Parts: sequence; C-alpha cells; structure tokens
Amino acid sequence: MSVLSRACTIASIAFLSLGNVVAHRTVRRSLNFRPPLIADFVTDPGPILSSRDPFRTAHAFLRQLAYPDGSYVIRKDSYTDENSGISHIYVRQVVNGLEVADGNINLNIRNGQVLSYGDSFFEGSVKHSLLSTPNWHQAVYCSEPSTSPRDPACGGVLKHLQAISYQFDLSMFQESPLLAAYVFMQVAHPDPTSLVSSFASLKTKFQACTDPLGEGTSCDDWLVTGFSGGTKNIHARKVYVQTPGVDGSTNLNLAWRLEVALPDNHYKAYISVNDPTKIISVVDWVVDAPAPDSDGWLSTLQRHVFVQLQEAFSSQDPVDVGCSTNVSPDAHTSIPTAGTYCVVPKDRRASPLGWHSVPAENDPIGVNPGLKKGAIVNYTTTVGNNAIAQENWAGGDDWINNGRPDGGSDLVFDFPYGADPSEPGWEKVEPRQYRNATITQLFYVANMYHDLLYLYGFDEVSGNFQQYNFGKGAAEGDAIIVDAQDSRGFNNAYFMTPPDGQHGRCRMYIWNEAKPFRDGGLDAGILIHELSHGLSTRLTGGSQDSNCLRTGEAGGMGEGWSDFIATTVRSTSTYKDYPIGAWAANTRLGIRHFPYSTNTTINPSLYSLLQRIDYQEVHAIGEVWAEILYVVSNKLIDKHGFADSLFPSSESEFYRFIERKDGALTKVPKHGNTLMLQLIVNGMKAQPCNPTFMQARDAIIAADQTLTNGENKCTLWSAFASRGLGTDAKKVSFSIFPSIDGFEVPPDCK
Repeated sequence: MSVLSRACTIASIAFLSLGNVVAHRTVRRSLNFRPPLIADFVTDPGPILSSRDPFRTAHAFLRQLAYPDGSYVIRKDSYTDENSGISHIYVRQVVNGLEVADGNINLNIRNGQVLSYGDSFFEGSVKHSLLSTPNWHQAVYCSEPSTSPRDPACGGVLKHLQAISYQFDLSMFQESPLLAAYVFMQVAHPDPTSLVSSFASLKTKFQACTDPLGEGTSCDDWLVTGFSGGTKNIHARKVYVQTPGVDGSTNLNLAWRLEVALPDNHYKAYISVNDPTKIISVVDWVVDAPAPDSDGWLSTLQRHVFVQLQEAFSSQDPVDVGCSTNVSPDAHTSIPTAGTYCVVPKDRRASPLGWHSVPAENDPIGVNPGLKKGAIVNYTTTVGNNAIAQENWAGGDDWINNGRPDGGSDLVFDFPYGADPSEPGWEKVEPRQYRNATITQLFYVANMYHDLLYLYGFDEVSGNFQQYNFGKGAAEGDAIIVDAQDSRGFNNAYFMTPPDGQHGRCRMYIWNEAKPFRDGGLDAGILIHELSHGLSTRLTGGSQDSNCLRTGEAGGMGEGWSDFIATTVRSTSTYKDYPIGAWAANTRLGIRHFPYSTNTTINPSLYSLLQRIDYQEVHAIGEVWAEILYVVSNKLIDKHGFADSLFPSSESEFYRFIERKDGALTKVPKHGNTLMLQLIVNGMKAQPCNPTFMQARDAIIAADQTLTNGENKCTLWSAFASRGLGTDAKKVSFSIFPSIDGFEVPPDCK
C-alpha cells in the first residue's frame, strides 16, 4: 500500500500573532495591455442545422455570418465535452494569408445547434481598414484615465522609447523583426543594461516551420538571437491585429508577434511592422499573487471587519479551511492546513497510473533512457504524470536537477514540520529545515487538484496538464512544475500558463511577515489560487491561446476565479468568512481588501466598484468577481444543500441524471457547492476570449440551461443582481471603467 503521509500539524499557527514584523514586498515587473476591443457573446440558441457533425455545423454557421473579407481556420484545440455533449469549436480569422491574432470565434454546438458563440472577427473591409501606423499603442494606453501612473508600461519607459525612435530609419526594418525585438526588450527586460551594448550584435534567422493553424496560413517564422542577460531566443511572426480608429471604427495593423521568455515573465507582444517603436499590445503568461502594500492603515470599514474576525477566532485558532476529499485505502495523506487531516484517493479515472508513474517515452526527467517504448517509469520521489515538485533555492529556471524528497519503495513521505508552536524550539525553525514537508505538500495538492478538476471536465481534450494523455488526444508533455521555497523573491507566488503541450510553472515563495518566516507553499488558499490560473487560462478561448485572461475585466476575472475556487475547496458546511493568504501574510484579513462573505457589512463589493481608480488592478477587479461568485454559490447551497466533499463518494449519492433531447444522460452534481464548481468550469469553456463580467455571467447562466435545462435560472439571476450584476447592469465605456450597477432580474423571475 502506497502512503503519502505528513507528520506535521499546523493548526495552531495559522493565525498566531507574532508582533510587528517589517515585511519586504517583492514586486514582479509585468507588462499587460491591449486595445480596448470587446467580443460579442450571443447566448440565444440558433436554428438546428441539418448536420449533426459539429464541424460541419460550424462551417455552415460561419457561412451565415458572411464576413466581407478574409477566411478562417478551425483550430486543432477544438473538442467535444464528454459529459455535456457540447462541442467547443475555436476559429481563427485569416486575412491575406496571415492570421488575425485577435480575430476569434468560439462556437458551442450540440446536436447540430449553435447554443452560444463569441465573436471578435474583424468586420470591416480590409481594403479600407489597413493602417500603416496604429492609432492605438502603448502611449495611448498610458494616457487613459484608468491607467495607473505606476503602471510599469508607462512613465520613463515611454521616454526611453521616444529616444530609440530617433536612432533608426524605421523603413529599413519592415521585413525583419530585428528592431521590434530590440525595442521590446528595452521596455520589458528588468535590467536593459545587461543586454547587448550594440544593436549591431543582434542577428535574425528565417526558419521554415509547420503551419500551426491549418492549410492556408502563413508560417514565416523568425528567430532573433544575440541578447544576453538571461534571455532566450525570441520567436517572431508577422500577423494582423485590430486597433480602434479615431472615428470609432476598427482597423487592421500589420504587427510582429514576439514570444519572449524572461526569468520572471513569458510574453506575447505585438509590435507595429511599419513603426517598431509602437507596441500595440503585450500579455504576460505569468500571473502572481503579491502581498498588498502595507502602510499600517486600515479604513473604518476594514477596522470593523477586523474586529468582527477577532471575535470569531481566538489568537490560537485558525480559520477552518476544511477538507474536501474522500477516504481511500490506497493513499493516505494529511493536509496541514488549519489542522485538518484529510485522506484523498488517486482517482483512477483522472490518474490511471497513479501519481508517481509515467511512460518511459513521456518521462520528464529521463533517468532511464534505455527503457523500451511502453515501459513504465515508477518514481519514488515527487515526480509523476500530473506534477513534478522540488525546491528552487537557486531561483533559476532549472528544475530537473533540483532537490526532492524520496519516499522509498513504499512511497512513504513522512517528514517533520517542526515550526508548530507546540514543539520545542519552533521559533527558530526556518523554512529550509522542512523543505521536504513543503515539497510533499505541493506534490499532494497539485495531484489532488488535478484529479478533482478532471472529474468536473478539465481533462485531456480540454487542455489539462499531463505528461501522457493515454491516447485521448490533445497535446501532452506538460505536467505542472511546482517549485517550493523559490528564492527569486518574498511574499508572492506565481503561475505561468503557456499553451497546451508546454509545462505550467508554479513558483511558491517564502513570506517574511512573521517570525519565523512562513512558507507560502503551506498556505492552501494561495496554492489553489495559483493552480487555478491553469484551469481558467486553458479553458477560456481554447487551450492553445493563453492570451485571453490577462488584461482589464478578463484579467481580473482570472484572479477572481482563482480566489473563488480556493475558497470553495476550503469551505465547510458551517458558513464562515474566508480570507485569502491570511496565514502566509500573518494577517487575519488576508491579502485582499475584504474576506469573502455573504454579509455586506463584511464584504460590501458591488460591480460598480470597478469605477474606482483603486480597483483597476487585476487583483482588485478579481476581488469583486470572486465575491459575486461566492454570493451566487451560497444561493445555490441554500437551494440544493452542501456536499462535504467535492469528490464523488458514489455516483448515485453525488449526481442526479438528466436526459437530454438526444436521449443521452448528463451527470448533474446534486449539491449547491458542487453544482457551482461545475457551472464555473462549463462557463469557462463557453465564454469568449477576453470576456467581460456580464459575458462571464451569461456563460454561467447558459451553462445551467444546457446542464439542468435552466432549473436555477432565477436563483442565479437573483444572486448576480444582488451584487449589481443584474439585467440592467451597464458598462458604458471600456476606457474609463464606468461600471454601473443593475439590480433587475428577468421578468419571468420576478
């Protein structure tokens, strides 16, 4: 019997006050901005078309849209959801043989009918809309009222760009991405002085490549080499991007699409071909959860919240984060979060080989290169098909050779923690002394979470993280790399989500806001938050597009889903108020403005908070979205009850079955918290790339329609409306963020 166990109890330290400790906040520099263009999202089902083949249905529907110019390709990451029977088809626009990088249509199809779709195709005439120089670019973004003056894309960076623009004859660089790469690196690199001293040192190489989108698209790949300062080679390709015109129209611009990997960032950047000093958009695939600025000041409302939480928890009692797992005779492990021991199965549907085995040809480490094809490599360390966990004391990109605990042939991972206040000398125990306990915890949680999400539909075809996909399709070779005690900073954590087939990377840091310092990897809320970025990014807009949740409301909702799911996983039937990162940050309020609560005195968040200038940063936007979801979830719990485990104990007890029009049965979770998690996953699959709050709301309500035939329509609308996201909610202008509350529900729900 394999055992994954922990001999540590952290119950009494989660909210232990240790006096005033000076914290040093680590801020990872990250650029994220894009033109203010919003996709359409239509949830009214269309007519049933003759063909039941989803791809033929897609082609027939696309012909009906009748765009005047250009063509399209159906992307290879399209798939059919096994439980719902819905096919999610992803379409990319092509003009003059080049892809329109932000021209997307996602179709949600079942039984020959388009149930809903998102559309951001360029609609105008290409002949009259091509611009030599974009009207919207970085300088325009920085001039908008909603942009913080502290945004790393603005300030001195813009002056530096202007100086560069006078050094070159721009017309000489329209057929090569050399200058575009040089300009972007001057803006994005954390230490530009470490780059090459001379522009002449850079080199470009034209590469032949396979067509990633389908027949008919250009594949002119370039490689830019010669940068120093820890920079890998830059991949470049010429594409079109859409920008807003001065008259309210939309224009097409030729751009160099750059993929740039830096030590703390992984960028997709779009630079004007005709003027490479104009950066049109940037997205960073890395997202993080930094501690907020700490100036010792609490608002009157926050002080009231703090007092209420003090009354709820004594100094020795942590927030009960609960246990959302089942007991299995095969694998025993204890989560040292808030003192709750849990036991979790390695679900054989989600992890057929268990957590420590992988086929030799998919071995991420390659310790036995001589094994025959089909042989299974069985690891005794924290390496497996879903996750690979290790320390990263050096703080670098290497992970293969970093230290891991070894559980021996019986896979017994039993390592002391030592920093529990009940143990002698606990105040002198530093995180490095219990690294094996932390790595074990990270490996366990990552695998548990993989198995949990698999049961809710985040599987191989939808883009989950696995070394081997068991012949079920989609890209593989992308188990999550989880780093414990990463030394690149303090008081933070981050997750990088590249497209399907490339490793997700999770870095967990030490937090220095208590003595002894605390290990962020042992804070379940922070870890689940980071891992959830992989879920939302891979499901929104398709698993091959990692650009859909990085800016504006979409970027904020990426943070909000992570907070909400972390709260859901930790919740218990005794409803309490849940902070995020409270233990790691040594503060009862956690690292958000307010704990998540159904009590408007504890958490007063409404949709209209997005009007405020201090709610333009993605984590602040995410707080509003997570609070709305928390309220919606609790309304479903009031109606359907609470499941003590998010894992099914048995199908008959956990699910009910609803017959669809095609005669197939759909599994529907019985309880409110499990149903909400299912609706979240299904909604992510249906919503468009770069969704708004209202579009994500509509996707969740549409998901309930297709899952339960709309049994919860009025419950959902009532809950959304209670926090300002009713039918009359409005977003008047993208640029200045006037989000107007609406408290109305549909007429049939009154």
